[in-house]
Amino acid sequence: FNAPADKVGLVFLAASLSYLAGTALAGGLALRLGRKAMATTSLFITFIGCSCLVWPGHRTSILESIPGLICIGLGIGLCEASVNPILAIIAEECYTNAESTVFSIVDMCFAFGFALGPLLTAAIYAFGIPFVLVPFVLVMARILP
Repeated sequence: FNAPADKVGLVFLAASLSYLAGTALAGGLALRLGRKAMATTSLFITFIGCSCLVWPGHRTSILESIPGLICIGLGIGLCEASVNPILAIIAEECYTNAESTVFSIVDMCFAFGFALGPLLTAAIYAFGIPFVLVPFVLVMARILP
């Protein structure tokens, strides 16, 4: 898009703020709806966001990708806030003194995701958004019930 740095920052600021909102809202919603329902909902919201980015359209500006990134940030925030308590329950009931080990594995997975993120961004820059995200959309469509 040849967008200036301030517009690119604005796009990813929207994604980060929606992630923050997702993590803040997920705790209360997960208590009301259930953790499994929240995890499925977060997967569906992330699917919608990836579909918005992949959908072939006539984008003239990078700012038109904000709704898709907002959905992705919200979905990831909901998933993280609803899955971590499930892992705490599993670690408490199944393993006697291994809670720290379970959470270190979860943190390692998030760190791996943050390390993989720049590589995915480079692939998006080199090949384009639809080419890179179509496999993710297909996998999510297969996983969703």
